[in-house]
Amino acid sequence: MTEYSRDNLLAMLRSADPAQRDEIAYLAMVHRVGSGAEDTDLVALGDEMARRLKDPEIQARTFAALILGEVVERDMATGHATAEAVLRWRDAFTAWYPAEEDLRGWDERLGWLHAVAHGADALAVFGRSPRLGRDDLRGLLEVARDRLLAPTGYLFRDQEDDRLGYALALVLARPELDSGDSVGWLRQVSAAFTSGQPGQEVPVVDRKSTRLNSSH
Repeated sequence: MTEYSRDNLLAMLRSADPAQRDEIAYLAMVHRVGSGAEDTDLVALGDEMARRLKDPEIQARTFAALILGEVVERDMATGHATAEAVLRWRDAFTAWYPAEEDLRGWDERLGWLHAVAHGADALAVFGRSPRLGRDDLRGLLEVARDRLLAPTGYLFRDQEDDRLGYALALVLARPELDSGDSVGWLRQVSAAFTSGQPGQEVPVVDRKSTRLNSSH
């Protein structure tokens, strides 16, 4: 079995080759973070993933969001990052997520991209982090709302809505939020429904041909 260096894995994580990126680099980096191999460099890794959220390549951005979630998860288990670092990563994430315009789930050449789903997974981890307080959590709800309300012609059909819904549920379960916090972020959603006009006809999705990916 081929062993790859950390630098090689990080380079492959933004590769346009889905076999390199998804089947090798992603899985290996998840293992490295979860096993503690990155503990001494956890903040540096998180900062690198945060920077990649501005990468010109879509696959680099979306897989950076996944690994960033792993880094925040590791901090929850070990405390090897800092509150300042986690909030810095949160800021980078919240700037990227609702503004991302390439929402493709599956691409025939690039494989799984899944910006909305990957971002939802990262949002779910941020939403569980004790580094975030009440105001931060309310901000996450607003980011999820803005992602949902962002104009797009893309039809969510590859579990994006499920994963974003799950992320919202985890944030809403935080005891720091009161009843007003739990519904306040929905006012703009309600207004959009109230003022909206019928849009384009929604295409019928052939579920038999829809590709599903249980992990990412």
